[in-house]
Amino acid sequence: MEELGIKPNTVTYSAAISACGRCGQWRRALEVFEAMKANGVAPNAYAYNSLISACEKAGKAESALQVLEEMKAAPGVEPDVYSYSSLISAFGRSAQWYGAVRIFEDMRAAGVEPTVVPYSALITACVNGGQWARALEIYDEMTEMGVRPDFITCSALITACEKGNGQWRRALGIFDDMMRLGMRPTVVTYSALISACAQGGQWRVAMRVFARMRREGVEPDTICYNALITACGEGQQLVKAFRVFDEMLASGCTPTIVTYTALITACKQSGGHWQRAMEVFGDMQTAGIPPDAFTY
Repeated sequence: MEELGIKPNTVTYSAAISACGRCGQWRRALEVFEAMKANGVAPNAYAYNSLISACEKAGKAESALQVLEEMKAAPGVEPDVYSYSSLISAFGRSAQWYGAVRIFEDMRAAGVEPTVVPYSALITACVNGGQWARALEIYDEMTEMGVRPDFITCSALITACEKGNGQWRRALGIFDDMMRLGMRPTVVTYSALISACAQGGQWRVAMRVFARMRREGVEPDTICYNALITACGEGQQLVKAFRVFDEMLASGCTPTIVTYTALITACKQSGGHWQRAMEVFGDMQTAGIPPDAFTY
């Protein structure tokens, strides 16, 4: 471009930084940003946000934080909700939920009103960091503030309930919120909900959720079937567990070591059906799946 005598401007540099970020080239995005400043072109909010986003996608939380601090010091530029959202997400990707909480608090202190985007990023960061109770607290605060959750928020929260033993009622409530708001749950959503029911010992509820999923036209995958088999096992419903397994095979889904381990566990939990468990173990070996410590 410069060879043609055309000097890049703010729009050009910002678009280049954004493109590098989308391609996962965060270092190249940083190089373009530095060249922008070296050539006397002052970065605008879009350029800063694009660079923060590039660092976020690469999981470079500290680099993203440095960009935000520089943005704060730059004349005529103020971090906005998108700046903070990307930074919160960056800390979440880096498994630093506490950093995500700190940035969220800094955003509020700066007078930036949180929208669903930073709330969702913070909830996801807490879920990924194993802080499921905190994630649910943030959701309660979010709804109290009148911020409407989106699909990302609800999906992350159902996963939080899955990780928090006994939170199946809360998971169902969030699922109902999704349906009320017109969202269409995916197989991942249903799988997490079924798993939450399994963790809470609610095999009947898990079966109803699975039936609803089928009615909604969502096809189960291996992970979903595994969750339902586990739920049946937790409820000492061995016959139902094997029926689900048979349906899984008929659907074309391929069993994994998780599937066979869930079936063997179901045999144990349903009164010690060791002969049936040994048959499953033999089928697993025939399928070429080596057992692990959980199988034994």
